[in-house]
Amino acid sequence: MFRHIHRVHSILLLVVAMWLPLATAAQSVTLAHIGPFTGPAANDACDLNAGMLAYLAEANAKGGVGGRQMDLLTLDDRYDRAEFSKQFSQAQSRGAVALLSPLGLNALRSLLEDQLLERSDMVVVNALPGATPFRSPGHPRLFHIRASDRQQIEKILVQASVVGVRRMAVLVHDLRAGEADVKGAQAAHAELGALVLQLHEAPDNADSLASLARTIAASDSQAVLVIGSPPPNGRVGGRTSEGRR
Repeated sequence: MFRHIHRVHSILLLVVAMWLPLATAAQSVTLAHIGPFTGPAANDACDLNAGMLAYLAEANAKGGVGGRQMDLLTLDDRYDRAEFSKQFSQAQSRGAVALLSPLGLNALRSLLEDQLLERSDMVVVNALPGATPFRSPGHPRLFHIRASDRQQIEKILVQASVVGVRRMAVLVHDLRAGEADVKGAQAAHAELGALVLQLHEAPDNADSLASLARTIAASDSQAVLVIGSPPPNGRVGGRTSEGRR
């Protein structure tokens, strides 16, 4: 945790150092948090925002970064790709120098595939998720701080194998983003060949998701790995657990 905070602080120092020559002596640093405050990942966005506000309050009390106080501009993208692009333009027009923790496939695809970063000088810190398509080739101003999705999946598969799991259902919010990481993680550990993975793509419709959860519960899977934020994420765990009682 402390190393994670240190990385964030170090990157903010770099961002401010690049920005200071353009600023007036009394000008504060504006940072932006664009997140899905409404939608299936609202809880995650709110938790991230609360952490940012707490960190900035502490950092500002100690003098800020580079002698400047930091302000946080909070905007809601409603878990929508077009809305993220709109809010990104809003953050840019209000002078944000960095975007913190954009969350979700829509946000990352908007940044990279719609080339928003090519039309802005903003730096992006701690992008989520860390799926391979968003890390390679990535972008020079897009900083990933957490372990990649593939690294996290590898750890989960290894631990599952150690405790005797041989059949696992994997529910992926978006196969285009997550399938390569799942298969790559399994391929990286040849000894996990006995661990059979059953890949499923999560439908966006809640009723269809509940039906899929019941299907998984009735299968011979010993564990379920959920990757992403299918709406609503809790329904998956509840339905699969009910099917095993």
